[in-house]
Order: sequence, then C-alpha cells, then structure tokens
Amino acid sequence: MTEPLRKTRRDGTSYTRPPEIERALAAVLSLSRDEIAECLQINSNTDPRYLASECIVHLVRQTRHDDDPLYAERLFKALIRRVERTLPRPEHALLGGGQGQSARALDIQAGVVSRFVDLLCADRESYDTRLDMFEVRFNFALAKLRSTVRRTVDRQNRGHEPLSYDDETGEPSREVGEAIERYRPSLFEKLEEEDYRRRVLAVIDTLSEKERNVMMLLMKGIDIDSMDLNKPTIARMLGCTEKTVRNRRDTAVKKIAEILELSPVP
Repeated sequence: MTEPLRKTRRDGTSYTRPPEIERALAAVLSLSRDEIAECLQINSNTDPRYLASECIVHLVRQTRHDDDPLYAERLFKALIRRVERTLPRPEHALLGGGQGQSARALDIQAGVVSRFVDLLCADRESYDTRLDMFEVRFNFALAKLRSTVRRTVDRQNRGHEPLSYDDETGEPSREVGEAIERYRPSLFEKLEEEDYRRRVLAVIDTLSEKERNVMMLLMKGIDIDSMDLNKPTIARMLGCTEKTVRNRRDTAVKKIAEILELSPVP
C-alpha cells in the first residue's frame, strides 16, 4: 500500500493518484533497487519496464530518510532528466552572444529546473504537498510550473529589469560567482550584466550531467555540505563526498572560463 497523498482540494477531498499510477507504483515497489536502477535507464514509454515520471517522483520522496545515497542519487538524476526533456532546448547559438527567443527559452528552462529542485529540497525537509500533483499528473504539473516561470520571465523582460540571483530566475548565485572569480577576479563584475549571465547559463547547459547538476544546485544557493544532518546539501542530494562536489564544480568552472575565452589566473 503506497502512502496516500496529503494535498486537499477546496471541497476538502484529498488528491488521489490515478488507478494506473497506483498499479504502476505497486509493481515498482515489488522490484529490487538494482532492478529499479535498470528501469531508470529506459527512455521509451512503450517499453513495459518504463517507469512513469509520477512513480519516480514518489520514489524520490521516499528516500527522505533513506540510508542509501547512491540509490537516491540515481533517482534524483533520472527525475531531473525527465524534467529537462520536457522543456524546449535552448539554442547553443546563444554562446556567441545572440538574443531573442533562445535567451528567453534558456531563462525559462533554468527557472523551471530551479523551482523544481526547490520543491524537492523542501519536501526532503518536511512533506511538501506542492509535489503531490506531480504524483498525480506529472506532465500537467510541470506545464503549470513552466507557465508560471514563463510569466515571470516575460514580466522581467518587459520591465527590462536586470536578472538577480534569486529563485525566480535561476541565475548564478554568489557561490558560482565566487568560484568563477577564483580563475579571473575581473569576471565577477561581468556577472552583473544580464546578457553575460545568460551566456554563462548557456555554457552550463553544455556541461556533463554530473557537472551540470552541481552547478544547477549551486545556482539555487544550496550548500555543498553542512554539519546539520537535516539540511539538504549538494553532497547528500547527489550521494557523493564534499570533495567530489568541489572537484566537479572546479572542473565545470574551468570549462566555463575556457568556452568564454577567459584565462585562469596564473
């Protein structure tokens, strides 16, 4: 029996998963973790072993008190991949300084992933009913989230407001700026420029999955590690050591500097 959802409608009735999702969850929960890991690699929804996104959301939420960080990392990465595949792919021509729809799509993509990670982090600290809809109708819930982010991005663009380092934009956080600054101090000043920040995000989109995950979480202001065992950290979310996270961050920053034709400080 799967844990019931807690979110309620205006009439007081509780949200419930569709029968087909409940059946799929029952089947998934009967599998071993190794079998689930194999199913996570299947991308075709016509394959009988394909895991519905609603099921992956449920599995991720159930690792809240899990003692297997590798299993949690596999689930988290698979879920973020599902989110990214549903979003328009920004054109990499933006790396050359282009603007327009590519920049807008990039802002929306970063914002959606950023907000979704926020929900996952909040749910790890304490059950967050906002994730319940993702267990009921994943694509619908993600579409609503994208619509909200799109309105925010368009409102900012209309007002010509500089994008800031907050939850609305998914722009580089202080730690990303500091990391990049280590390789060229003057670069930090350029992060104040809207077009430049968009170029940085476009480069991050080209990194390897492991490096991109670290940078996306850093952009959310999530700490790499913490003595507080109840606080979500990048190391815990990705199931690796603090040193590994810092190495991935440093490698990513070097690549960003190279792509942007910047020279590391001697």
